[in-house]
Amino acid sequence: MNITMNRAELLCAVRRAAAVAPSKSPLEVLKGVLLEVDAAHKALVLTATNLEVTLSTNTAYVVVPVVVVKEVPLTVNLVPGGGAAVDDAKQEIDPPSIVVSGAEADMAGLEEISLGSINLSNVEGTKPFTFPITLDPSLTNESGLTTATVTVTVEGLDTEVFAVSNIRTTPPPSGYEADVVTQSVLVTVRGPAEDLDKVDASQIRIVADLSNVTTLGTSVVPVRVYLDGIDTVGVIGTYSIVVNMSR
Repeated sequence: MNITMNRAELLCAVRRAAAVAPSKSPLEVLKGVLLEVDAAHKALVLTATNLEVTLSTNTAYVVVPVVVVKEVPLTVNLVPGGGAAVDDAKQEIDPPSIVVSGAEADMAGLEEISLGSINLSNVEGTKPFTFPITLDPSLTNESGLTTATVTVTVEGLDTEVFAVSNIRTTPPPSGYEADVVTQSVLVTVRGPAEDLDKVDASQIRIVADLSNVTTLGTSVVPVRVYLDGIDTVGVIGTYSIVVNMSR
């Protein structure tokens, strides 16, 4: 017996056979089936000599799961920072969407896929970010893309660089002493031009956390930068200082 069918019809046949013989796997049910490619008709040809499917009645109850497939947009959450509000930034996501499939119940309410958050204090001008595309295990990423690139641009704000010498540290671990080698750090502040004119370097302070620094000799330590007295501008970028640890 030869049967010619396309891929969708073949899948339907396997599901029907499995439903008729629930105690066996589809491969066991279709034992003896030979699949060949019909190049002329671009279909699969089933040649069977011993299909083990029998019916005790003239009808059978078949359950075929419903799979929903749809295109879902990718999104990212922009967090105000560094003197920039969300309205000061624009974003481009590549790809802008992916195709997702899953059971109808699992797909219900899936309107977007959030990649994560980007703090605008980490963006100066234009900066790309790469995020993994992660789905719930019950869903399938039909597009096959595993990462997305988000390009964020902050526009319409000015920047000014300040030389900051107000550098402080937290206490080092017990038994250690710390000497700050760095005497000044150039800090970039962003915001409206009229507000930047009101900023003085004395309003900026730098704090290094030394509570876990135990490497003897010089070490580069990341710092936090605080800007006091004005909230319409903000610090952008990341900074560090050099300290010398001894015992």
